[in-house]
Amino acid sequence: VRSSIRYIIGISNLGCNYYVMNAEESSYDILHVEDKRNIMVLARSVLEREDGPNYSFHSASRPDEAYQKMRENDIDLVITDLKIPKGKEGLTVADRVQEEYGVPVVMYTMESGMESEFIERAPDQPRGFYSKEEDSAIGLREEVERFLE
Repeated sequence: VRSSIRYIIGISNLGCNYYVMNAEESSYDILHVEDKRNIMVLARSVLEREDGPNYSFHSASRPDEAYQKMRENDIDLVITDLKIPKGKEGLTVADRVQEEYGVPVVMYTMESGMESEFIERAPDQPRGFYSKEEDSAIGLREEVERFLE
């Protein structure tokens, strides 16, 4: 029987970091760029699993915060909403973090037809797409795991 130890440290408002750790597993740093706290909490709860990898979550609600978190941390993957906090700033965030850091980006949105634009902007970059409108919440986990495992 494999023992599993979970630690959750420092859960608070946007801008905080918290950690979910399972013994004997790899650890990944994920930056989540989202301006709605309820969506951020939901995404984190979907990604947490007793038998899954360890994730250290970093959050940002605006592009400038996202760039600062990228500079300060060794981020393995970025999850971003298309609209943060307005317009299509998620596309700009994805382009910039991939250009500067080369990390995979998973974008999600309720807006239909955005997947092809997102992927076509950088076809040689590791990009995933999750439609909140069409996919179950598990689809987000599958996209993240596709790049980290």
